[in-house]
Amino acid sequence: MFPQNFDGHGRIADGYANNDFFFPTDMEEPEHLLKLTQLICDERTVASAAYYKRYLDRHPELLNAEDLDHVDQSKGRLVEHYQLFKLADSPATARLLIQQVEEEGSKQAERERAQSR
Repeated sequence: MFPQNFDGHGRIADGYANNDFFFPTDMEEPEHLLKLTQLICDERTVASAAYYKRYLDRHPELLNAEDLDHVDQSKGRLVEHYQLFKLADSPATARLLIQQVEEEGSKQAERERAQSR
């Protein structure tokens, strides 16, 4: 709904730190808003990686080792934050939500690839 706060350009390895829906990301409080912003940015990171993976056959430069490491870190935080915000009741449920985020990123890439043909 607020693309100017979420759709800024950025790299996966930067964690989409330029998304500032709640506040500038260099602030450390209130803690719940910091964690909620991290959750949103981590979801975008995971979805972006899944999106880019659909294009690696033609553009292998889209994801590098640093990006993939950041994706793994994002997934770890999502497991914690999904439970903190009661979006998941266990690590297993949180991992299922992460899979859904990945599937959505992949589906978006597939839709775009189909439209460009």
